[in-house]
Amino acid sequence: HVFVDEAQDLSPLELAVEARVTELLAHDPRESSVARALGLSVRSLRRRLREQGVRFRDIVDRARKRQGDLYLEAAELPISRVAQLLGFSGAGALRNSMRRWSEQGPSARRRARISHDRVPPR
Repeated sequence: HVFVDEAQDLSPLELAVEARVTELLAHDPRESSVARALGLSVRSLRRRLREQGVRFRDIVDRARKRQGDLYLEAAELPISRVAQLLGFSGAGALRNSMRRWSEQGPSARRRARISHDRVPPR
């Protein structure tokens, strides 16, 4: 799920790649699988993304971050399960990526997301 306000800045190709990557997160989304699903060769996919100034890895990171935020809002999901659903080797790999994306580990990010959602709008 690409957030609507951010989706306006993405090309149709980026949206298609991110949608497919999101579907495959728990199963290690590979460039070759995504290219094949879009009817492209890996070289063509890389070239078209490069022309738009984006790398496949950037799209995977963005999809993991977005899905991670959604999963972390579900307080009943253990961090280890969130890591698994996002295709990480374990909670440590998730923690490292979350800190790179938001300067917070998954537990702190979860607390921030849950408390943010409970604040009534002004």
